[in-house]
Amino acid sequence: MQANAAPTPADFDQAALRLMRSGESAAASALRDISLGFAGAQGVLQARIFWNLSAAFFEALSLELCAWDLHAKRTLSKILLQQRKLSRGETVIAEQLMHDLLACCAQAVPPAELSDPVQDEQIRVIGNLRIALPRYNLYLNETDEWSRRLITELGEWSLELHRTLPQNCIELAHSLAGASASVGFAALSEMADALAQALRQAQSRAQGSAAQAQVFLEAAEVIRRLLHQFAAGFLKPADPRLLAALMAIAAQRAPHFSDEVQTLLSQLGGALRQWTARPDNLGARSEVLRVLQAFRDSVGRAGAIDLVEMAQDFNTAIDGLGVESLQTPRLALLLTRFEALEAALAAAIRP
Repeated sequence: MQANAAPTPADFDQAALRLMRSGESAAASALRDISLGFAGAQGVLQARIFWNLSAAFFEALSLELCAWDLHAKRTLSKILLQQRKLSRGETVIAEQLMHDLLACCAQAVPPAELSDPVQDEQIRVIGNLRIALPRYNLYLNETDEWSRRLITELGEWSLELHRTLPQNCIELAHSLAGASASVGFAALSEMADALAQALRQAQSRAQGSAAQAQVFLEAAEVIRRLLHQFAAGFLKPADPRLLAALMAIAAQRAPHFSDEVQTLLSQLGGALRQWTARPDNLGARSEVLRVLQAFRDSVGRAGAIDLVEMAQDFNTAIDGLGVESLQTPRLALLLTRFEALEAALAAAIRP
């Protein structure tokens, strides 16, 4: 990007590819600057907030205040998807992505901030936890809303078990787990993570069961109760009986899901590398599209809606390139999407 030039989606894609491949601070810094440039050019308030939050997320990565792990890679892939939608003229920002970015930014608090004796009056002490007051307040505000929505949406689904379990339920549980881990509330994080894994398994089934729905609702209510006790200053443990029930449901994974999808993803990577090496190889292009369709169908049968959406967006990006005058640098940007798919799949099937 030239000095003083407005950032472009291509600049963002190139920096995102660098970050996805290397995790280097310079790439995160570049994405921060590009995000701030996008924010300044926005006329829509929600989009401006989104890009400012993205800039804060990349700033935290560049300063190594957040770990470059699977969760961070998945967040980057979601930002990429949102950026593509905004580039196409769409204006709706994914609410869950905004929550995830807020949770990541809340987690990016230097340890020294919690140990400075001058700031003791800004510390909330609960059991053996010492939490900066702004961070504590942000955590409670976010998680109170997430837990309320989780109970509501699970309650609605339990009345219509013929429907596929909503993806938003999994994302809410995942956000509760991540935010709770960021403040050290291990019991709630463990319960929410177990719930997210069990919900993911249930989503892969054609129809839900009343017994499982009852366990999910009980877990969501226990999570909300733990939050209210935490707000009152009490650090309570998770319910071991309920944890065991959730883990038992999560263990009932759809057979061969990861093997089948991993094989397709490996084939996709091979075909994509062949096409990138020879942009005029239309046979490789056709193979990429064929395997991508098979991948999308496979993850769709497993109920992984987020992966379906990523694969669909990948397909749209390929169609947008056309077949004339293709060059390796343009095709190399597709590797960003492929590596985002790898990171998202690894997060989806981790034990």
